Formats: sequence, C-alpha cells, structure tokens
Amino acid sequence: MQNVLLYQWFICQICLNVILSYTKSFAASKTLREFWNQSILPVRPNLRLEETEVVALEPFVPGRRNKDKSVETLDFSVYDDSLQTHSPIFYIEMKAGPGSVDEMEQFQLDINDSNDIATVCNREGIPAYVFHVQVGEEYYPPTRRAVGRGIWWTDVFTLEQNLLNVKQRRGEDKNAGYYGLPDILYQFES
Repeated sequence: MQNVLLYQWFICQICLNVILSYTKSFAASKTLREFWNQSILPVRPNLRLEETEVVALEPFVPGRRNKDKSVETLDFSVYDDSLQTHSPIFYIEMKAGPGSVDEMEQFQLDINDSNDIATVCNREGIPAYVFHVQVGEEYYPPTRRAVGRGIWWTDVFTLEQNLLNVKQRRGEDKNAGYYGLPDILYQFES
C-alpha cells in the first residue's frame, strides 16, 4: 500500500481563468475539426482545414507581446487542393464560450479581435468566417473537462451588417462590438 498525500495550490481568479481558457480552446478546436470532418469533407473533399494559430502552452516572458505587433494569420486557413495555389481561399477565426446560440440575444466580439480579423483579411485579400463554438463542462470528480456542444458561424460581411453598437465590456477596460443574431446564423450541433 502507498500513502497518498493531498496537495493544494492557491490560485487567483485571473490566473484560473487563463488556465481554464486553454481547456476551452482545446475543446473548441477539436469540435471545429470534428464538424469539418463530418459536415464539410463529405461534400467538399477538396477543401482542407489547417489550424494556423494553434493553441499551445507558452511561458510568460515580460515584454514578449507587443500591442503594436499585427497578427499574422487567423486561427484556421482553408485551402482548395483542386486549385494550383498555395494560398488559402478563406480564413476562420474561432471563438468559444459557454452560451448556446439559442440563448443569445447578441454576439459580443472584442474590438481587438475585430481589428485582427480585418487586418489579416485586408492584407491578404481573403475573406473570413467567424465560428463560435459553445463549450461546456463535464464533471468527473475530482476534476472536470471542457467539451464542445455546438457551433454557429457567419461571414465577416454579414457580421458587420448586423453591428448594433460598440461599448465598453462590463467590468473591463476594452471595447466590444455587439451584433444582432437573427440574420447571421448557420448552426451545427455536435
């Protein structure tokens, strides 16, 4: 028999949110890839989804992130392998959150994210879609895991047409765009 000791580490709420965001991002990415394999590949086998901004654990290095540095690519690139080109035909920016699209009155997207999407699309001359993956939690005491429950998406042009207003996010010092949903939904449930 072996003695088992209980170890506990105390963590601040901000750090915990960062840690949990990794599991949500991993689950969202997995769900988006499963959706692609189940729904897109059977009808368009020439379209290849490539994750270009892979979520990975990285050490914190002070000064490493520069606010003026422009984003190089979005989360996923989609290529048409039937074309003689090495350029993507469109991008996908993935967002994740706990809410079902059926329960949302508005979709919220940080202005920094909107600017990153516009920067990449304008620079490359390639359109993008915004995919929102609903991520929930399943509990397996003493732990839990994040799981994808559904996806909705829209193109950036339709999203822009449904902008309701821009305002400061509650409890934060950054602005977000708030978008109406009825005209922008395409939905898939996993």
